[in-house]
Amino acid sequence: MRLLIMNPLSTVRQGAEFNANVSIFAVFCYILLFIGILALAYFSTRFVGSAYDRSRGESKIRVIDRKMLSQDKSIVVVKVADIHYVLYSDRSHTQLLDKLDSYPIDVQPEKPVNFQSILHRILNQKKDSNA
Repeated sequence: MRLLIMNPLSTVRQGAEFNANVSIFAVFCYILLFIGILALAYFSTRFVGSAYDRSRGESKIRVIDRKMLSQDKSIVVVKVADIHYVLYSDRSHTQLLDKLDSYPIDVQPEKPVNFQSILHRILNQKKDSNA
C-alpha cells in the first residue's frame, strides 16, 4: 500500500496566496462599494435639493427678515405678493403687528476677512499679555 505524504508547508503557501488574492479582491470590491454609496448619497441629495428648490420657488410668501427676541419669540417681516407685514411670533401663536408699504433693505457689502491680519493681532495680544 502506498502512503500519500503531503508537505504541509506547500499547502499553506498555496492557501496563503489564494487568501491574499481573495483579500485583495475583497478590498477592491469594498472600495468600489464605498465609492458607489458616496455617489448615490451625493446624487440623491442633489435630487432632493433641486425638488425642494422647485417647490420653494413657486411660493408668493417669503420671509424677508427675522429678529429673535428670545429663544421662542421673534419679530418677522414677511412679504406676501408686494405687501410687507410685520409679525410677532412665539411658541403658541403669531400676531400681525403692522402692514408696510415698502421695506427698506440695506445691503452692506461685507469686508473680506484677512486671516493673516487677525492672526497677527491675536498673537500680538498674547505677547502683550505675557510680557
